[in-house]
Amino acid sequence: MPETISDPSALVSTPILHGYDGSPFAQKAMLYMQLKGIKWVYHRTTNIMPRPNLTPDLSGGYRRIPILQIGADVYCDTNCMIRELESRFPTPSLRGASGEHEGMSYALQVWSDKLFFGCAVGLMPWRDDGRLPEAFIRDREQLSGRPINPAAIVAAQPFARDQLRAHLDFLEAQLRSSKTPWVLGTENVHLADVQCWTPIRFIDMFQMEPKIWNEKNYPSIFRWFRKLTLLGFPTLSPADIPAVPLVSGETAYAAAELASRAGAFAKSIGDDGADGNGRKLGDVVGVIPEDQVTLGRPPVVVGSVYGLSASTISLRWTNARGLDVVTHFPRSGYHVVEVPGKSKV
Repeated sequence: MPETISDPSALVSTPILHGYDGSPFAQKAMLYMQLKGIKWVYHRTTNIMPRPNLTPDLSGGYRRIPILQIGADVYCDTNCMIRELESRFPTPSLRGASGEHEGMSYALQVWSDKLFFGCAVGLMPWRDDGRLPEAFIRDREQLSGRPINPAAIVAAQPFARDQLRAHLDFLEAQLRSSKTPWVLGTENVHLADVQCWTPIRFIDMFQMEPKIWNEKNYPSIFRWFRKLTLLGFPTLSPADIPAVPLVSGETAYAAAELASRAGAFAKSIGDDGADGNGRKLGDVVGVIPEDQVTLGRPPVVVGSVYGLSASTISLRWTNARGLDVVTHFPRSGYHVVEVPGKSKV
């Protein structure tokens, strides 16, 4: 059994992953940290709300999983997490000896997370076989802002199957033509491999569309997927996650308190001075995930701009318990909005 750490002072600078075992994106973060050899701990959350000591205390209204916490700094979205961890833990590099293909790896992340993973979600067994509990379905209905309509999902699945084949064929062709076992032909496993892994893990986890997703159709993907998975996980089973130390939500929050009271926040990335909308450090803004904007949802976090670049925005804010937190979001896929009546703190 993994050990449980209950002393928050031992965790102030340790990456804490908040997630649940069946989340393919939490497993993506696990795979990345295992490949890097990073020492991390795991707070096993529920797969539905509520999540005490996490949402809203550390992540505000942002309720997606996983979340990475380092002290009182909270990183939302695996894209943002990976950028931060690459900065904090530069070796061993997953970007090649000279940062080769780094831009392509982030482009693949957009393709993988939005297009490829998105079509796989459309093939989930929402209500047809009882694999998804009703509480889970109701929670996802609340998140999406609309009822989950099984009949409509089934009606849309022919298109989703076509898209699945198209994306699988793209990845199969890329791996088949690669001169190494890895997606971009790199000598060693690369960040691009991690970015492409998530939808395959998800499809395999639910054993979706076996007439399409099988080793006969996609032998190169199967070889790559097995090799990569076993570099980060004990077995190929999605239930077998790395045996890292565990922490409770209370202990993780206490670690954030210690860091915040000491003012031990991550160094600001500053302001690159190139924000086309005129935002500056200290401005009060809100952040909303792109898919929540059309639902008329409020910002998930409102705070003063602590860091601003083309790839990341960091907001410092005070939670309802009086604790200052810095929450970091990627720019891609997130709206930064003005907050009426507020411009500076």
